[in-house]
Amino acid sequence: SGINAEWLLRPGVNYQKKFDERVRTITPKLGCLVRASTEVIKSEKLKELLTIILAFGNYFNYGKRGNALGFKMETLTKLKDTKAADNKTTLIMYIVQTLEVMFTDVENFIDEIPSVQQAAKIALTELKSDVAELQSGYRLLKKEVEHMAKNPQLKGAPNFVQIFNGFLKGIDATMDEVEQLMNEMKKKYTLATSHFAEPSSSEPEQFFGYFNTFITQYMDGKEELARRREEEERKRKKELQRELISPPMSRPHSPSFYPGATTSSQPQTTASSTCTSPLPELLDLPSADVLDLQDHELMVDGLLGLDAAERSAISSGGSMKRRRKKREASSNLSKIDRER
Repeated sequence: SGINAEWLLRPGVNYQKKFDERVRTITPKLGCLVRASTEVIKSEKLKELLTIILAFGNYFNYGKRGNALGFKMETLTKLKDTKAADNKTTLIMYIVQTLEVMFTDVENFIDEIPSVQQAAKIALTELKSDVAELQSGYRLLKKEVEHMAKNPQLKGAPNFVQIFNGFLKGIDATMDEVEQLMNEMKKKYTLATSHFAEPSSSEPEQFFGYFNTFITQYMDGKEELARRREEEERKRKKELQRELISPPMSRPHSPSFYPGATTSSQPQTTASSTCTSPLPELLDLPSADVLDLQDHELMVDGLLGLDAAERSAISSGGSMKRRRKKREASSNLSKIDRER
C-alpha cells in the first residue's frame, strides 16, 4: 500500500486536540434535552395549567366551535395577544391572577420544568451533526491505527500507532456514553413531541420554544400586575395623605361679619403675628327653625365681638320680650272686658 502514516498524522492530532472540547459541548446539550423532555411529560402542574388554559379557550369559544379536547402548543405563544375591553389586560394576566387566587399550587409550575428554557436554545440538527462528526472521526482514527499496526513497514506506522493507540483506548468509554446519551435523547424527545401531538421532526427551538415563550410572557404578566398594584397602592396612600392634611371645608363668609376683618377701604391694624388666619374660625350656626323656637335669643359668644355688658343686656332681651308680650295680652283682655 502507498499510504504514508505521516500523511494521516496531522488529521489525527487535530481530532485528538479538539476531542475534549467537543465532548464538553455535546454532552450538556444532550443531557438538557433528555431532562427537558422528561420534565414536560411528568410535570403534573404543567398538565393542570394546560387544562385551565383549555377551559378558558372553551369558555371564550362557547357556541362557536364546541368543546375542544386539546389545542396546538403554538397557542401558548398567542395568549398575550388576547386582550380585555380595556386593551391593557391580556389573557396571560388573567391566567396569572387565576392561579394566584384559585390555583396557588399550580402557580410555581416553572419549578417542575427548569430545563425547558435552556433546551429551547438548542439546535438539534446542529447537535446531531456534531455528534456524527465526533463518532465518524473516532471510527476513522481507530481504523487507521489498526491498519498501521498490521503494516509496521509503512513509513511512520510504528510512531502513528504509539501516538493514537493509547488515546483511543482512553476515549472508548466516553464515546460509549455519548452514543447512549444520543439514543436516549432521541427516544425521550420523540416521546415528548408525540405526548403533545407535535411532529417528532420539530426542532427543540420550536417545541420547547412554545413553553419558553409562555414562561417569559407569564413572568412579564406577573411583573406588570405587581407594578400596577404598587402604583394603585401609591395612589391610595397619596389620596389618604391628601385627606389627612387638607383643611376642613368652611362656609363662605363676608369679612365685614367678623371682628378684626378688613376690607379694601379699611386696612388691617392688628399685627399679623398675633393670628394665624386673617379671619376668625367659623362656628356652626343653628338653623332658622331653632332660632324661632328660641325666640331669637341665640347669640354666639364672640361672634359679634360684644363686651360683657352688651352680652348681659342681650341675654335678658328674651325675657323682656316675653314680659312685653304678656303685658300686651293682659291689656287686650282688659279692653275686651270693658267693651262688654
